[in-house]
Amino acid sequence: MRKLLFMALFVSYGLDPLASHAIGVGYRPQKQSRHAETGPSGRFLDPEGKPIPLQTDEEVMEFLRTARAISLTPIGKGVTGARQILLEKDGLRMYAIFRDFRVEEPRELPTGTRVEFRDDYIFERAAYELSKLLGLDNVPPVVKREIRGVKGTLQVWMVGAITEKERKTKNLSPPDERQLRRQWEVMRIFDNLIFNDDRNSGNILYDRRGKLWMIDHTRSFRTYAELPYPATIQSCERKLWKRLQKLETAVLKAQLEKYLRPAQIEALIKRKQALVEHIQEMIAERGEDAALFTEAQ
Repeated sequence: MRKLLFMALFVSYGLDPLASHAIGVGYRPQKQSRHAETGPSGRFLDPEGKPIPLQTDEEVMEFLRTARAISLTPIGKGVTGARQILLEKDGLRMYAIFRDFRVEEPRELPTGTRVEFRDDYIFERAAYELSKLLGLDNVPPVVKREIRGVKGTLQVWMVGAITEKERKTKNLSPPDERQLRRQWEVMRIFDNLIFNDDRNSGNILYDRRGKLWMIDHTRSFRTYAELPYPATIQSCERKLWKRLQKLETAVLKAQLEKYLRPAQIEALIKRKQALVEHIQEMIAERGEDAALFTEAQ
């Protein structure tokens, strides 16, 4: 008898990014070359689906900063006008996504309350920097870049990846159920920390190995001190927990002040403390072995 297929992940407003889920059958990573399995990189692919030879994020970002833009193609999804760009340098080609959307305006909530709304390409860079401070490797490298006279951010395009929406449409399930659950736990913690209220089935990606990648953070870093979805955090990866506890205010300010305003950084610092306290409460109530796990990546 077949297992149940993935339950709907998005229930609140029709797109709850932090809903619990069950896992079904059928999804398997695509067959990869020996190079892709054992190479030092293998995470990012060229337009033909072959692993790029760049070894580190720093090398990838240098390529993003300096490679020539050959073509720009509108993606046709969302409202921010993002474009896919083909880059080339020294015989190497790579796809990237270019975002230059920036808007800041007051908006009215259904309750009648007016709030300041901000959607900014620079938050992609801030999210990447913060992910590195936390020891995460599931936000694709991103740099600030001016393309044909327009300032924005340029981020690695995940060739061969499928979105959560595509996975659901095709009734595919992951090769490793426990790994997926743990990757979602990490994503929930990250989204709470950056106050990401725009996680949806179109910006959760799975590569050929079943690894979850997080993109589209332009509506994050709100100036609220509280966690947006604390009840959804049920466990935490041990190394991430240690990083959260050790992450110093001075380091956060130094790394993010180029991308975030003081009020955003202060709110982030308060949410970080609230997140630490939330996890401490989980450990006190359920015990460390129940609240923490290892090998999330």
